[in-house]
Amino acid sequence: MSRKYIAGIITILIGVSLIAPWIIMGSAAASERNVGSGDLVFQGESEISLEGNYTPEELINIEGYPLELPVSVAQPMGIYQSSDQEFRLAVVEAKVTDFELLNKYGEDNSGGVVRPGAVVEGVVEYNFGVSESIEVRVTTRRGLDVTQQLVTELDPENDQYKFIIDTSDIDPELSPFTVTVEGEDDLDFGEATQSTTLAIQNFQPSITSDDGSVVQGEHLTYAISGAAEGATVSIHIDPDILEEGFEGDVFRDVGDVESIGTSYNQLSTLYSDLEIDNGQAVGQISTDGIKPGTYEFQVFVESGETANGEPDATMAFEVEWDEPPPTEIPPTPIPEPESAGPTPVPDQSKPSGSDSAFSGGSSQNDDRTESTAPTEKPDSIDDIADNDSNNRDDIDPVDTDENNPSDEKEVETNEIESSNDEPKAVTEQHLNDSSTTAATTGEAGEEIADEPQLRRGFFTNGSDASITFIDSLSITTIGIALSLLSILVDLERGG
Repeated sequence: MSRKYIAGIITILIGVSLIAPWIIMGSAAASERNVGSGDLVFQGESEISLEGNYTPEELINIEGYPLELPVSVAQPMGIYQSSDQEFRLAVVEAKVTDFELLNKYGEDNSGGVVRPGAVVEGVVEYNFGVSESIEVRVTTRRGLDVTQQLVTELDPENDQYKFIIDTSDIDPELSPFTVTVEGEDDLDFGEATQSTTLAIQNFQPSITSDDGSVVQGEHLTYAISGAAEGATVSIHIDPDILEEGFEGDVFRDVGDVESIGTSYNQLSTLYSDLEIDNGQAVGQISTDGIKPGTYEFQVFVESGETANGEPDATMAFEVEWDEPPPTEIPPTPIPEPESAGPTPVPDQSKPSGSDSAFSGGSSQNDDRTESTAPTEKPDSIDDIADNDSNNRDDIDPVDTDENNPSDEKEVETNEIESSNDEPKAVTEQHLNDSSTTAATTGEAGEEIADEPQLRRGFFTNGSDASITFIDSLSITTIGIALSLLSILVDLERGG
Protein backbone atom coordinates (compact mmCIF):
# COMPACT_ATOMS: atom_id res chain seq x y z
CA MET A 1 0.00 0.00 0.00
CA SER A 2 2.75 2.42 0.89
CA ARG A 3 4.63 1.55 -2.31
CA LYS A 4 1.67 2.75 -4.40
CA TYR A 5 1.65 6.14 -2.58
CA ILE A 6 5.36 6.58 -3.05
CA ALA A 7 5.10 5.74 -6.77
CA GLY A 8 2.32 8.31 -7.20
CA ILE A 9 4.29 11.09 -5.49
CA ILE A 10 7.33 10.35 -7.68
CA THR A 11 5.18 10.58 -10.82
CA ILE A 12 3.76 13.98 -9.78
CA LEU A 13 7.19 15.38 -9.05
CA ILE A 14 8.49 14.30 -12.45
CA GLY A 15 5.54 15.93 -14.22
CA VAL A 16 5.97 19.21 -12.33
CA SER A 17 9.66 19.29 -13.13
CA LEU A 18 8.91 18.95 -16.81
CA ILE A 19 6.14 21.58 -16.93
CA ALA A 20 7.56 24.20 -14.51
CA PRO A 21 10.15 25.70 -16.92
CA TRP A 22 7.51 26.33 -19.53
CA ILE A 23 5.26 28.00 -16.95
CA ILE A 24 8.10 30.24 -15.74
CA MET A 25 9.10 31.20 -19.28
CA GLY A 26 5.53 32.01 -20.25
CA SER A 27 5.05 34.15 -17.13
CA ALA A 28 8.26 36.09 -17.82
CA ALA A 29 7.30 36.60 -21.43
CA ALA A 30 3.84 37.84 -20.42
CA SER A 31 5.17 40.37 -17.87
CA GLU A 32 7.80 41.85 -20.13
CA ARG A 33 6.61 44.59 -22.47
CA ASN A 34 8.28 45.39 -25.77
CA VAL A 35 8.65 49.12 -26.36
CA GLY A 36 8.99 50.45 -29.89
CA SER A 37 9.70 53.87 -31.27
CA GLY A 38 6.99 56.36 -30.25
CA ASP A 39 5.80 54.38 -27.21
CA LEU A 40 5.46 55.52 -23.58
CA VAL A 41 7.54 54.31 -20.69
CA PHE A 42 6.47 54.98 -17.11
CA GLN A 43 8.56 55.95 -14.15
CA GLY A 44 9.02 52.88 -11.96
CA GLU A 45 8.28 50.39 -14.73
CA SER A 46 10.69 47.46 -14.66
CA GLU A 47 9.66 44.78 -17.14
CA ILE A 48 10.28 46.35 -20.56
CA SER A 49 12.52 45.63 -23.56
CA LEU A 50 13.44 47.76 -26.57
CA GLU A 51 12.60 46.70 -30.10
CA GLY A 52 15.37 46.64 -32.69
CA ASN A 53 19.06 46.71 -31.98
CA TYR A 54 19.02 49.81 -29.73
CA THR A 55 20.30 49.74 -26.21
CA PRO A 56 19.03 52.02 -23.38
CA GLU A 57 22.36 53.85 -23.28
CA GLU A 58 21.86 54.99 -26.89
CA LEU A 59 18.67 56.82 -26.06
CA ILE A 60 19.52 60.28 -24.70
CA ASN A 61 17.22 63.13 -23.56
CA ILE A 62 17.74 66.77 -24.40
CA GLU A 63 19.93 67.25 -21.36
CA GLY A 64 22.16 64.33 -22.30
CA TYR A 65 20.79 61.98 -19.66
CA PRO A 66 20.51 58.35 -20.91
CA LEU A 67 17.57 55.99 -20.39
CA GLU A 68 17.96 53.36 -17.70
CA LEU A 69 16.27 49.95 -17.62
CA PRO A 70 14.41 49.14 -15.49
CA VAL A 71 13.10 52.66 -15.42
CA SER A 72 13.62 54.17 -12.01
CA VAL A 73 11.09 56.24 -10.13
CA ALA A 74 13.46 59.23 -10.43
CA GLN A 75 14.04 58.85 -14.17
CA PRO A 76 13.72 62.37 -15.68
CA MET A 77 10.60 62.70 -17.74
CA GLY A 78 10.85 63.74 -21.36
CA ILE A 79 11.81 62.55 -24.87
CA TYR A 80 14.68 60.07 -25.33
CA GLN A 81 15.98 59.33 -28.82
CA SER A 82 18.84 57.64 -30.60
CA SER A 83 21.70 59.55 -32.17
CA ASP A 84 20.41 58.76 -35.65
CA GLN A 85 16.95 59.99 -34.59
CA GLU A 86 15.36 56.78 -35.83
CA PHE A 87 14.17 55.61 -32.45
CA ARG A 88 12.48 57.73 -29.79
CA LEU A 89 10.25 57.17 -26.75
CA ALA A 90 8.80 59.26 -23.87
CA VAL A 91 9.17 58.74 -20.12
CA VAL A 92 6.03 59.91 -18.22
CA GLU A 93 4.47 59.63 -14.76
CA ALA A 94 1.86 56.91 -14.21
CA LYS A 95 -1.44 58.44 -13.06
CA VAL A 96 -4.96 57.47 -12.10
CA THR A 97 -6.65 60.41 -13.77
CA ASP A 98 -10.21 59.82 -12.47
CA PHE A 99 -11.90 57.57 -9.96
CA GLU A 100 -15.66 57.55 -9.28
CA LEU A 101 -18.14 55.38 -7.44
CA LEU A 102 -21.43 55.80 -9.32
CA ASN A 103 -24.76 55.11 -7.64
CA LYS A 104 -27.88 54.01 -9.47
CA TYR A 105 -28.59 57.58 -10.50
CA GLY A 106 -25.25 57.73 -12.31
CA GLU A 107 -23.89 60.26 -9.80
CA ASP A 108 -20.49 60.08 -8.16
CA ASN A 109 -20.96 58.86 -4.60
CA SER A 110 -17.30 58.84 -3.67
CA GLY A 111 -17.03 59.75 -0.03
CA GLY A 112 -20.81 59.48 0.28
CA VAL A 113 -23.48 57.20 1.66
CA VAL A 114 -25.58 54.46 0.10
CA ARG A 115 -28.51 52.50 1.44
CA PRO A 116 -27.99 48.90 2.57
CA GLY A 117 -28.07 46.58 -0.42
CA ALA A 118 -27.10 49.30 -2.88
CA VAL A 119 -24.98 48.44 -5.91
CA VAL A 120 -22.18 50.85 -6.82
CA GLU A 121 -20.16 50.89 -10.03
CA GLY A 122 -16.50 51.87 -9.83
CA VAL A 123 -14.96 53.56 -12.85
CA VAL A 124 -11.20 54.18 -13.02
CA GLU A 125 -9.45 56.12 -15.74
CA TYR A 126 -5.66 55.93 -15.89
CA ASN A 127 -2.83 56.49 -18.36
CA PHE A 128 -0.77 53.35 -17.89
CA GLY A 129 -3.15 50.78 -19.38
CA VAL A 130 -0.49 49.76 -21.94
CA SER A 131 1.78 48.72 -19.11
CA GLU A 132 -0.49 47.11 -16.51
CA SER A 133 -4.06 46.94 -15.30
CA ILE A 134 -5.78 48.17 -12.11
CA GLU A 135 -6.07 46.41 -8.82
CA VAL A 136 -8.99 47.15 -6.49
CA ARG A 137 -8.81 46.75 -2.72
CA VAL A 138 -11.63 47.31 -0.21
CA THR A 139 -11.03 47.39 3.53
CA THR A 140 -13.30 48.01 6.52
CA ARG A 141 -12.86 50.87 8.97
CA ARG A 142 -10.65 48.55 11.03
CA GLY A 143 -8.47 47.51 8.08
CA LEU A 144 -10.05 44.13 7.29
CA ASP A 145 -9.77 43.26 3.59
CA VAL A 146 -13.25 42.45 2.19
CA THR A 147 -12.41 42.79 -1.51
CA GLN A 148 -13.45 39.28 -2.43
CA GLN A 149 -16.79 39.71 -0.68
CA LEU A 150 -17.72 43.00 -2.32
CA VAL A 151 -15.93 43.44 -5.65
CA THR A 152 -16.74 41.96 -9.02
CA GLU A 153 -14.34 42.91 -11.81
CA LEU A 154 -15.52 43.79 -15.27
CA ASP A 155 -13.64 43.55 -18.55
CA PRO A 156 -11.25 46.52 -18.77
CA GLU A 157 -11.39 48.88 -21.71
CA ASN A 158 -8.78 51.25 -23.13
CA ASP A 159 -7.32 53.07 -20.15
CA GLN A 160 -10.56 52.49 -18.26
CA TYR A 161 -11.25 49.93 -15.62
CA LYS A 162 -14.70 49.11 -14.19
CA PHE A 163 -15.84 47.03 -11.27
CA ILE A 164 -18.97 46.47 -9.16
CA ILE A 165 -19.39 46.79 -5.37
CA ASP A 166 -22.49 44.97 -4.12
CA THR A 167 -23.39 45.81 -0.51
CA SER A 168 -26.16 43.23 -0.18
CA ASP A 169 -24.08 40.74 1.82
CA ILE A 170 -22.07 43.08 3.98
CA ASP A 171 -22.75 44.35 7.47
CA PRO A 172 -23.33 48.13 7.37
CA GLU A 173 -21.70 48.36 10.80
CA LEU A 174 -18.36 47.62 9.11
CA SER A 175 -18.61 50.83 7.10
CA PRO A 176 -17.30 53.25 6.11
CA PHE A 177 -15.20 51.23 3.69
CA THR A 178 -12.01 52.43 2.06
CA VAL A 179 -11.84 51.68 -1.65
CA THR A 180 -8.35 51.86 -3.20
CA VAL A 181 -7.37 51.55 -6.85
CA GLU A 182 -3.75 51.33 -8.13
CA GLY A 183 -1.54 49.62 -10.67
CA GLU A 184 -1.55 45.88 -10.19
CA ASP A 185 2.22 45.46 -10.49
CA ASP A 186 4.97 48.08 -10.39
CA LEU A 187 2.81 51.17 -10.61
CA ASP A 188 1.32 51.35 -7.13
CA PHE A 189 2.75 54.61 -5.86
CA GLY A 190 2.33 58.35 -6.26
CA GLU A 191 -0.34 59.46 -8.70
CA ALA A 192 -0.88 55.85 -9.79
CA THR A 193 -3.03 55.18 -6.71
CA GLN A 194 -6.23 56.78 -5.37
CA SER A 195 -8.60 56.03 -2.50
CA THR A 196 -12.09 57.09 -1.43
CA THR A 197 -14.65 56.04 1.16
CA LEU A 198 -18.14 54.62 1.00
CA ALA A 199 -20.59 54.39 3.92
CA ILE A 200 -23.65 52.19 4.18
CA GLN A 201 -26.56 53.39 6.27
CA ASN A 202 -30.26 54.11 6.17
CA PHE A 203 -31.09 57.59 4.96
CA GLN A 204 -33.06 60.03 7.09
CA PRO A 205 -34.28 62.77 4.77
CA SER A 206 -34.75 66.19 6.34
CA ILE A 207 -35.69 69.71 5.30
CA THR A 208 -34.43 72.88 6.92
CA SER A 209 -34.69 76.62 6.41
CA ASP A 210 -32.83 79.60 7.81
CA ASP A 211 -36.14 81.47 8.11
CA GLY A 212 -39.00 79.50 9.58
CA SER A 213 -41.15 82.63 9.40
CA VAL A 214 -41.37 85.21 6.59
CA VAL A 215 -43.51 88.23 5.83
CA GLN A 216 -46.03 87.82 3.03
CA GLY A 217 -44.34 88.75 -0.24
CA GLU A 218 -40.85 87.59 0.77
CA HIS A 219 -39.00 84.49 -0.51
CA LEU A 220 -38.35 81.51 1.74
CA THR A 221 -35.29 79.34 0.98
CA TYR A 222 -35.18 75.67 2.02
CA ALA A 223 -32.65 72.81 1.79
CA ILE A 224 -33.34 69.07 1.59
CA SER A 225 -30.68 66.57 2.68
CA GLY A 226 -30.39 62.94 3.74
CA ALA A 227 -30.92 61.44 0.28
CA ALA A 228 -28.55 59.72 -2.13
CA GLU A 229 -26.41 61.87 -4.37
CA GLY A 230 -28.27 62.52 -7.61
CA ALA A 231 -31.60 61.38 -6.20
CA THR A 232 -34.67 63.35 -7.15
CA VAL A 233 -36.80 64.53 -4.26
CA SER A 234 -40.22 66.15 -4.38
CA ILE A 235 -41.52 68.83 -2.04
CA HIS A 236 -45.26 69.39 -1.78
CA ILE A 237 -47.60 72.04 -0.32
CA ASP A 238 -51.39 71.98 0.06
CA PRO A 239 -52.92 74.29 -2.60
CA ASP A 240 -55.49 75.58 -0.08
CA ILE A 241 -52.84 77.96 1.26
CA LEU A 242 -53.26 80.26 -1.76
CA GLU A 243 -55.17 83.53 -1.72
CA GLU A 244 -58.43 83.38 -3.66
CA GLY A 245 -57.83 84.18 -7.31
CA PHE A 246 -54.04 83.88 -7.18
CA GLU A 247 -52.68 82.24 -10.34
CA GLY A 248 -48.91 82.66 -10.00
CA ASP A 249 -46.26 80.07 -9.09
CA VAL A 250 -45.36 79.35 -5.49
CA PHE A 251 -42.22 77.29 -6.14
CA ARG A 252 -39.50 79.21 -7.93
CA ASP A 253 -37.36 77.65 -10.69
CA VAL A 254 -34.03 78.33 -8.99
CA GLY A 255 -31.24 76.39 -7.28
CA ASP A 256 -31.46 72.61 -7.73
CA VAL A 257 -35.07 72.68 -8.98
CA GLU A 258 -35.76 70.51 -12.02
CA SER A 259 -39.49 71.06 -12.44
CA ILE A 260 -42.51 72.66 -10.77
CA GLY A 261 -46.23 72.02 -11.12
CA THR A 262 -49.71 71.97 -9.60
CA SER A 263 -50.64 68.28 -9.85
CA TYR A 264 -48.76 65.07 -9.13
CA ASN A 265 -49.90 61.50 -9.64
CA GLN A 266 -53.40 62.84 -10.32
CA LEU A 267 -53.33 64.74 -7.01
CA SER A 268 -54.01 68.46 -6.75
CA THR A 269 -50.89 69.75 -5.07
CA LEU A 270 -48.19 72.36 -5.39
CA TYR A 271 -44.88 70.59 -5.93
CA SER A 272 -41.29 70.96 -7.04
CA ASP A 273 -38.79 68.26 -8.04
CA LEU A 274 -35.18 68.81 -7.06
CA GLU A 275 -31.93 66.88 -7.50
CA ILE A 276 -29.57 66.19 -4.63
CA ASP A 277 -26.23 67.82 -5.44
CA ASN A 278 -23.26 67.67 -3.08
CA GLY A 279 -25.43 66.20 -0.36
CA GLN A 280 -28.43 68.54 -0.57
CA ALA A 281 -31.02 70.15 -2.81
CA VAL A 282 -31.76 73.87 -2.41
CA GLY A 283 -34.95 75.60 -3.54
CA GLN A 284 -37.15 78.59 -2.84
CA ILE A 285 -40.82 79.58 -2.67
CA SER A 286 -42.53 82.92 -3.22
CA THR A 287 -45.12 83.92 -0.62
CA ASP A 288 -46.86 86.59 -2.72
CA GLY A 289 -50.03 84.53 -3.08
CA ILE A 290 -49.93 82.61 0.20
CA LYS A 291 -52.44 83.52 2.88
CA PRO A 292 -50.87 84.45 6.21
CA GLY A 293 -50.78 81.41 8.47
CA THR A 294 -48.74 78.34 9.43
CA TYR A 295 -48.28 75.59 6.84
CA GLU A 296 -46.20 72.47 6.16
CA PHE A 297 -43.69 71.28 3.60
CA GLN A 298 -43.85 67.55 2.76
CA VAL A 299 -40.78 65.88 1.26
CA PHE A 300 -40.86 62.62 -0.73
CA VAL A 301 -37.72 60.85 -1.90
CA GLU A 302 -37.43 59.07 -5.25
CA SER A 303 -39.15 61.76 -7.35
CA GLY A 304 -42.40 61.65 -5.43
CA GLU A 305 -43.01 57.94 -5.89
CA THR A 306 -44.45 57.84 -2.37
CA ALA A 307 -46.40 61.10 -2.71
CA ASN A 308 -49.61 59.17 -2.11
CA GLY A 309 -48.31 57.87 1.20
CA GLU A 310 -46.47 59.22 4.21
CA PRO A 311 -43.84 61.87 3.54
CA ASP A 312 -40.18 61.14 4.27
CA ALA A 313 -39.74 64.54 5.96
CA THR A 314 -41.84 67.54 6.94
CA MET A 315 -41.22 71.11 8.06
CA ALA A 316 -43.59 73.81 9.27
CA PHE A 317 -43.24 77.37 8.07
CA GLU A 318 -45.16 80.57 8.79
CA VAL A 319 -46.25 83.42 6.57
CA GLU A 320 -47.00 86.66 8.42
CA TRP A 321 -49.00 89.74 7.46
CA ASP A 322 -47.07 92.47 5.69
CA GLU A 323 -49.03 94.89 7.87
CA PRO A 324 -51.05 93.61 10.84
CA PRO A 325 -54.80 93.66 10.12
CA PRO A 326 -56.75 96.35 11.94
CA THR A 327 -58.10 95.17 15.25
CA GLU A 328 -61.64 96.17 16.10
CA ILE A 329 -61.66 97.77 19.53
CA PRO A 330 -65.06 97.47 21.24
CA PRO A 331 -66.47 100.82 22.37
CA THR A 332 -65.84 101.59 26.01
CA PRO A 333 -69.16 101.94 27.86
CA ILE A 334 -69.61 105.37 29.41
CA PRO A 335 -70.73 104.97 33.02
CA GLU A 336 -73.86 106.83 33.96
CA PRO A 337 -73.18 109.65 36.44
CA GLU A 338 -74.35 108.98 39.95
CA SER A 339 -77.38 110.96 40.92
CA ALA A 340 -76.62 113.75 43.38
CA GLY A 341 -80.21 113.74 44.58
CA PRO A 342 -83.03 116.11 43.71
CA THR A 343 -82.25 119.80 43.65
CA PRO A 344 -84.10 121.52 46.47
CA VAL A 345 -86.61 124.13 45.34
CA PRO A 346 -86.32 127.46 47.20
CA ASP A 347 -89.28 128.46 49.30
CA GLN A 348 -91.12 131.13 47.32
CA SER A 349 -92.57 132.56 50.52
CA LYS A 350 -89.14 133.67 51.67
CA PRO A 351 -87.29 136.73 50.40
CA SER A 352 -85.50 136.33 47.07
CA GLY A 353 -81.99 134.90 47.34
CA SER A 354 -82.45 133.37 50.80
CA ASP A 355 -81.62 129.75 51.55
CA SER A 356 -83.16 127.25 53.86
CA ALA A 357 -80.68 128.32 56.51
CA PHE A 358 -82.45 131.65 56.91
CA SER A 359 -85.49 129.80 58.20
CA GLY A 360 -83.48 128.39 61.03
CA GLY A 361 -82.89 124.98 59.46
CA SER A 362 -79.68 123.21 60.56
CA SER A 363 -77.09 121.97 58.04
CA GLN A 364 -75.13 119.79 60.45
CA ASN A 365 -77.04 116.62 59.57
CA ASP A 366 -77.26 117.44 55.88
CA ASP A 367 -75.54 114.58 53.92
CA ARG A 368 -75.41 116.50 50.67
CA THR A 369 -72.08 117.57 49.22
CA GLU A 370 -71.09 121.08 50.20
CA SER A 371 -70.90 123.70 47.52
CA THR A 372 -67.56 124.09 45.78
CA ALA A 373 -67.91 127.90 45.83
CA PRO A 374 -64.86 129.78 47.19
CA THR A 375 -64.65 129.87 50.98
CA GLU A 376 -62.66 133.08 51.25
CA LYS A 377 -63.56 135.51 54.05
CA PRO A 378 -65.94 138.36 53.18
CA ASP A 379 -64.83 141.94 52.98
CA SER A 380 -64.68 143.86 56.24
CA ILE A 381 -67.56 146.04 57.31
CA ASP A 382 -65.57 149.17 56.59
CA ASP A 383 -64.83 148.05 53.04
CA ILE A 384 -68.45 147.22 52.43
CA ALA A 385 -69.46 150.58 53.85
CA ASP A 386 -67.02 152.41 51.61
CA ASN A 387 -68.29 150.55 48.58
CA ASP A 388 -71.85 151.34 49.56
CA SER A 389 -70.99 155.00 50.00
CA ASN A 390 -69.49 155.10 46.54
CA ASN A 391 -72.56 153.50 45.10
CA ARG A 392 -74.78 155.94 46.94
CA ASP A 393 -72.87 158.88 45.52
CA ASP A 394 -73.69 157.65 42.05
CA ILE A 395 -77.43 157.89 42.79
CA ASP A 396 -79.14 161.17 42.04
CA PRO A 397 -80.22 162.93 45.25
CA VAL A 398 -83.87 163.34 46.02
CA ASP A 399 -85.22 166.55 44.70
CA THR A 400 -86.27 168.75 47.68
CA ASP A 401 -87.40 172.23 47.92
CA GLU A 402 -85.08 174.23 50.14
CA ASN A 403 -87.95 176.54 50.99
CA ASN A 404 -90.18 173.66 52.00
CA PRO A 405 -88.48 171.81 54.85
CA SER A 406 -91.54 169.68 55.35
CA ASP A 407 -90.79 167.94 52.08
CA GLU A 408 -87.30 167.10 53.25
CA LYS A 409 -88.61 165.71 56.52
CA GLU A 410 -91.19 163.68 54.63
CA VAL A 411 -88.50 162.13 52.48
CA GLU A 412 -86.37 161.33 55.50
CA THR A 413 -89.35 159.84 57.29
CA ASN A 414 -90.16 157.63 54.31
CA GLU A 415 -86.58 156.41 54.09
CA ILE A 416 -86.47 155.56 57.79
CA GLU A 417 -89.75 153.67 57.58
CA SER A 418 -88.52 151.80 54.49
CA SER A 419 -85.31 150.81 56.19
CA ASN A 420 -87.07 149.62 59.36
CA ASP A 421 -89.73 147.66 57.55
CA GLU A 422 -87.50 145.77 55.10
CA PRO A 423 -84.02 145.29 56.55
CA LYS A 424 -83.25 142.14 54.66
CA ALA A 425 -84.15 143.57 51.30
CA VAL A 426 -81.93 146.56 51.95
CA THR A 427 -79.16 144.30 53.08
CA GLU A 428 -79.39 142.15 49.98
CA GLN A 429 -79.49 145.19 47.72
CA HIS A 430 -76.43 146.68 49.36
CA LEU A 431 -74.57 143.44 49.31
CA ASN A 432 -75.29 142.97 45.64
CA ASP A 433 -74.13 146.46 44.90
CA SER A 434 -71.00 146.00 47.04
CA SER A 435 -70.04 142.67 45.58
CA THR A 436 -70.53 143.93 42.05
CA THR A 437 -68.43 147.02 42.66
CA ALA A 438 -65.68 145.10 44.50
CA ALA A 439 -65.46 142.53 41.77
CA THR A 440 -65.12 145.00 38.94
CA THR A 441 -63.32 148.12 40.10
CA GLY A 442 -60.72 149.25 42.59
CA GLU A 443 -60.30 152.53 44.36
CA ALA A 444 -58.98 154.19 41.18
CA GLY A 445 -61.62 152.58 39.00
CA GLU A 446 -59.20 149.94 37.52
CA GLU A 447 -60.51 146.53 36.59
CA ILE A 448 -59.61 143.76 39.01
CA ALA A 449 -59.33 140.28 37.47
CA ASP A 450 -60.42 137.07 39.13
CA GLU A 451 -61.80 138.80 42.24
CA PRO A 452 -63.17 136.05 44.47
CA GLN A 453 -66.89 135.93 45.06
CA LEU A 454 -68.48 136.55 48.40
CA ARG A 455 -68.17 133.98 51.10
CA ARG A 456 -69.96 130.70 50.62
CA GLY A 457 -73.61 130.93 51.61
CA PHE A 458 -74.41 134.52 50.58
CA PHE A 459 -76.09 134.13 47.22
CA THR A 460 -74.82 131.05 45.44
CA ASN A 461 -76.11 129.76 42.16
CA GLY A 462 -76.30 126.18 43.41
CA SER A 463 -79.41 125.43 45.39
CA ASP A 464 -77.70 122.68 47.38
CA ALA A 465 -75.35 125.05 49.32
CA SER A 466 -75.58 124.96 53.10
CA ILE A 467 -75.55 128.22 55.11
CA THR A 468 -74.82 127.94 58.78
CA PHE A 469 -76.47 129.86 61.50
CA ILE A 470 -73.36 131.99 62.00
CA ASP A 471 -73.43 132.98 58.33
CA SER A 472 -77.06 134.04 58.65
CA LEU A 473 -76.41 136.06 61.80
CA SER A 474 -73.43 137.82 60.21
CA ILE A 475 -75.46 138.82 57.19
CA THR A 476 -78.30 140.21 59.30
CA THR A 477 -75.93 142.24 61.48
CA ILE A 478 -74.12 143.68 58.49
CA GLY A 479 -77.43 144.54 56.85
CA ILE A 480 -78.65 146.51 59.93
CA ALA A 481 -75.34 148.33 60.18
CA LEU A 482 -75.46 149.33 56.55
CA SER A 483 -79.03 150.58 56.91
CA LEU A 484 -78.10 152.79 59.85
CA LEU A 485 -75.07 154.09 58.01
CA SER A 486 -77.24 154.98 55.05
CA ILE A 487 -79.64 156.95 57.28
CA LEU A 488 -76.77 158.88 58.82
CA VAL A 489 -75.42 159.80 55.40
CA ASP A 490 -78.82 161.05 54.30
CA LEU A 491 -79.21 163.10 57.43
CA GLU A 492 -75.87 164.77 56.88
CA ARG A 493 -76.80 165.68 53.36
CA GLY A 494 -80.13 166.98 54.48
CA GLY A 495 -78.59 169.08 57.23
